[in-house]
Amino acid sequence: MKRRGKQKPGKLTQHFTSSSHKSALDDFSNFLNSSNHIDCMLNKSNRVQAIELDHKKRFHRDILCMLFDISRTRARQGLAYRGDGDEQNSNFNQIILLLSRHSPVMKRWLEEKSFRNHKTTYLSHDSQNEFIKLLADVKKTIIKDVTHAGIYSVMADTTPDISRSDQLSVCVRYIDSLGDVSERLLEVCQAKDKTGLGVAEKNCEVLVENSLPVENIAFQPYDYASSMSGRINGTQQKLSELADHMIPFIPCQAHRLNTFLEHSCDASILICDFFSILENLYVFFSASTKRHIQLKSKLATIENSLQFRNLSKTRWTARAESIKAVWVSFEIIIETLQEIINLQDMDKNTRNQALGLVKKLLSFDFVVSLLFMKNLIYKTKILTEKHEATELNILDALMLIDYSISISNEMNSDDTATNNLVSSAIKFSEQLGIDPVSDFNRHHRKRLLPKRIDQNPNTQCSIDLPTFYRVEFKKVLNTLIVLLNEHLKKSLVTFEPMITLFKMPWKQICSTENVKKVIELFPPGCKDFKMNDYDGVIAELKVLDHQCNVKNWIT
Repeated sequence: MKRRGKQKPGKLTQHFTSSSHKSALDDFSNFLNSSNHIDCMLNKSNRVQAIELDHKKRFHRDILCMLFDISRTRARQGLAYRGDGDEQNSNFNQIILLLSRHSPVMKRWLEEKSFRNHKTTYLSHDSQNEFIKLLADVKKTIIKDVTHAGIYSVMADTTPDISRSDQLSVCVRYIDSLGDVSERLLEVCQAKDKTGLGVAEKNCEVLVENSLPVENIAFQPYDYASSMSGRINGTQQKLSELADHMIPFIPCQAHRLNTFLEHSCDASILICDFFSILENLYVFFSASTKRHIQLKSKLATIENSLQFRNLSKTRWTARAESIKAVWVSFEIIIETLQEIINLQDMDKNTRNQALGLVKKLLSFDFVVSLLFMKNLIYKTKILTEKHEATELNILDALMLIDYSISISNEMNSDDTATNNLVSSAIKFSEQLGIDPVSDFNRHHRKRLLPKRIDQNPNTQCSIDLPTFYRVEFKKVLNTLIVLLNEHLKKSLVTFEPMITLFKMPWKQICSTENVKKVIELFPPGCKDFKMNDYDGVIAELKVLDHQCNVKNWIT
């Protein structure tokens, strides 16, 4: 079964690549297609009937998908299925009639009702009840899959709804029977107590009500709010106490990355002022339909132009789209503001606001900050999206964190790239009629201390234009690097045994001691695993290494 050298593959490999095996696969795929059976191929009428039957199955499947989608949407919106009187005027039937006016498939389904056996339409109250029952059974399937998985992780977060009530969403993450990672929403309930203990007790209550054993919780990821991540009274600590075993806590890395970016931008007054101008620009055009239409008509002349977007207070990486919208349409924005200033039918306050925005946009501080943040925030956005991926595992997360730190270090240490960025900003500013040197000297000129404080004020060092902006950008990058090193990497210390186990060289590190440390991370109450058979686990890992090439997969 094993490979006997580079030029001598194993028996299984030889079989899988043989022409006989490929021919058998082709025959099997043809067998699955009923229209390719020998009796259909020989008898033309049978073949036509088989093709028609296949078309009918697909047609019925499409109709059922539509009906399920309607049922799910109505349940989500909280609409009643049937009215008090005539069932034909119920919400369910009326939505289907509306859909039939725009969907040829649904229209054909209703028109051909009289030609089908028993005039089947799946629109009766019995069919509607069956749809509701089948949709409700999805939760039972999730519980069954989680129970079969043995161990699982719990994720929870609260958010206010339209009625200003806090809703707690409880999700489970597990490995299904096919070895795929699955995340499922288990329940949404009202959170009356948002303290760490209150959320932990609500999590346990939801799990117990759904027949999921609390002792089988393996991990718990939340955001980094103090009520969730606190070491003493946080949800992660209280849930471990309620489960009577230590449950490793993994803070949401994407949420932390957004927080780090916010704190990093606060380190520079220059960047803080940049985002204030972006916010004022969005408010100016969105507060008036007249101004918005005027800008929109001009943006239509630019290819790939974007509409202004509000600066998100919670997702800083979403600000990348706001920055891109200003960068792509910068000249058009200035032109629109200039027209508003010159319009005599505009009120005085609006014209003054437009004049103030033009002065701020046509400053070198704004232009150079726009180029810098466009580069930084898009890289951070890509990394955040990678951290939010469902299929992400702990080893890939560590690689992403290291990559984030290396990119930040590279940007911070590459003074040549920063100088080139400043040079590009100077050239772009000159095209807009801005004098970068005079603008810099006016706002950041060298201010001498009075002689009563310093007898030789002329000996003070002076900072030139490139150095000043390089220092401001380094404030942002240094803060970001420190936060990434101190928090993101430290959050994975708990999983150091698991990371060590799969590091190269794999066979030397896969010892009994390392395997024992990894197994201790999992809940002791799980009865489906032999937690003391360390040698057996090592033997299975070695077999897995031979069969699936674990080292290459991880690296």
